Amino acid sequence: MFRGGLFATMIVLSLLLGGGRARSGADPGTVLEYIRTAGAEQCPDRAAVRAAVAERLGYDPFSERGGRVLRCEITRDRAGLRSQIEMFDAGGKSTGARTLTSHRGDCSDLVPALLLVLSLAAPPPGAPGAAPADTPPLAAAPPAPPSGQALPARSPAKAPPSATASATATSEPREPLLLRVGLGVIGSAGALPAPSWGGTMTAGLARGGLALSLEGRVDAPASRAVPGGGQVEAWIASLALVPCAGHGAWMGCAVAGGGVLHGAGQGVPRARTASTAWFLAGARLAWQVDLGARSALSLHGDLLAAPLRAGLQVGDAVVWTTPLVSAAVGLSLVHSLR
Repeated sequence: MFRGGLFATMIVLSLLLGGGRARSGADPGTVLEYIRTAGAEQCPDRAAVRAAVAERLGYDPFSERGGRVLRCEITRDRAGLRSQIEMFDAGGKSTGARTLTSHRGDCSDLVPALLLVLSLAAPPPGAPGAAPADTPPLAAAPPAPPSGQALPARSPAKAPPSATASATATSEPREPLLLRVGLGVIGSAGALPAPSWGGTMTAGLARGGLALSLEGRVDAPASRAVPGGGQVEAWIASLALVPCAGHGAWMGCAVAGGGVLHGAGQGVPRARTASTAWFLAGARLAWQVDLGARSALSLHGDLLAAPLRAGLQVGDAVVWTTPLVSAAVGLSLVHSLR
């Protein structure tokens, strides 16, 4: 869903983008530059968008050649789809911009707002470079995009209001605050007497490229043989705070927390069990692949330090001590809730 006040901000955009037109009597025409990047293929193509704008206005405001450029680029990010719309004058200077976002990945709720913004930003009837005001509406309906995404029904033709002043680019709408939950698996080396596997559970908040999560982790028991027969084993349960920042698919995170290291002896003299506190701090690099508008698969690698070291002892001999540094690789399925 789009944030409140969208139509008001679009009218402001019209004033911004229209300012340059009112000052010149020799308008060089406006070219529609329309780009769909990877992941946005379900959105309509350029021909469909141009035809839909022309049908809304009752005339085609764009030309194939011109000095002015109305640029629209649709990209995919972790939250869904993002459309950046910007007007450039004949000298290549930006005269206004607007960013639209959608939490859906199929372009269904982005297209209506996109067409409205492009219609408001297009040259009004009678402006140099635009079609004449008495040009009849297009008879044919706009073609459907290859993906089958339906365009909104035609609305009554209405020219955007003229502008008498220009302004700089508008500010981007604030990203929504999302609740994110996830489940994953993790493999570690150095945290226990032998390489081990475990599970993770996360819950936290995210906005744009920032996230803050609370992550629970349990490492399954791992064992090591001891001289003279028998073995020792240990497992870990911990809770960590994970703040992250990133751009696109990549994120860098800090990891800090603690838990319990539980050890036991098996087949050794005077075998017993014991637990001790375990602390961790380090860094994480994560790479995320979107699976839809709300779900993503996250692959991450951790490099962690244990400032307080613990050991497993058999008799008077220490048979294993936690290394100062351990490493882990995890894979998680993350889902965003609105």
